[in-house]
Amino acid sequence: MSCTMGRRTRQGLAGLALSGLISSGVMLGGAPAYAEASELRIAYQQSMAFLVVDVVVARKLVESRAEAAGLGNIKVSTVRFSSGPAANDALLKGDVEIGGAGITPFLELWQRTRGAENVRAVAPINDSPLYLITTDPRLSKLEDYGGADKVAVPAPGSIQGLFLRMLSDRTFGAPGRLDGTMTSMTSPEALKALADPASGVRSYVGSIPFNLAAMALPGTRELSNSYAVLGPHNLVALFTTEKFQRENPKLAAVVTAAIDDAMAFIKAYPEETAAIFSAATKGAISAEQVKEILARKDVAYSSVPRGTMALAAFLQKIGLLKSLPVDWRDFYWPGVHGKDGS
Repeated sequence: MSCTMGRRTRQGLAGLALSGLISSGVMLGGAPAYAEASELRIAYQQSMAFLVVDVVVARKLVESRAEAAGLGNIKVSTVRFSSGPAANDALLKGDVEIGGAGITPFLELWQRTRGAENVRAVAPINDSPLYLITTDPRLSKLEDYGGADKVAVPAPGSIQGLFLRMLSDRTFGAPGRLDGTMTSMTSPEALKALADPASGVRSYVGSIPFNLAAMALPGTRELSNSYAVLGPHNLVALFTTEKFQRENPKLAAVVTAAIDDAMAFIKAYPEETAAIFSAATKGAISAEQVKEILARKDVAYSSVPRGTMALAAFLQKIGLLKSLPVDWRDFYWPGVHGKDGS
């Protein structure tokens, strides 16, 4: 009887040990076992460049895809930031699972995290130009800018800041010539400043839909746009760490699929899309205004990487990228590698 009890005790202890190994994340054969994340926080900025995120959340596209993939209930939320660098910091701190920013701060983060967090993009989510706009009657070309002029950008390290440096490089042969004019402001702050002659801010690098609001101000003129310099290019992207990709392979695939679902919805249902974005802005931008923007030929919602290498080459030229990859795919996770990117 004691031998039987001993065997049962040993079997019970072995079962407990095996259970403990599995619950601590170890499986037989040495492969780690991870329960995939049950929460997904996405960094974004309130701009039509991030419309895909608004649609993903409003239509619960991640949740429906996750349930179909057997992941159960996934809690999805957004965290709003005023600039790309701030979103980058949040990703590295673990405050969000998916970062969202302009291509420029993303590329800088890719460089900074190589060999560590190894951040890469899940997908680009918008193609649209940046516009250099002014209300100052003195200014008709870049050569007219002086040390006292102020140009509103979200941050010097933003894609808006990079565009101003590209214009400076093309005009003066000196990328940093206009750095002293940059003033960090959110787009709503910039619009208020442009409307107030006493603010001292008479120029702004804007993206959709804020550029249209700026152009509606008296005496406003567009001096240049990024498509004229680069041709069509991605404006913003969503990105994440190697750790997230490795530990959440099913959820990572769900996110990629949900992005494509959102883009298909935007194309097929512009009226419903317009209502979603207008509601997200609490009516600050009407659904009619959103529909007008969606109909523009220079605005697209596509997950095809465009202009990535051209932007990266300029970042390398000004010293913000140490090395230039041979292929754009080095910047992206495999979900978009099959696309005809650049």
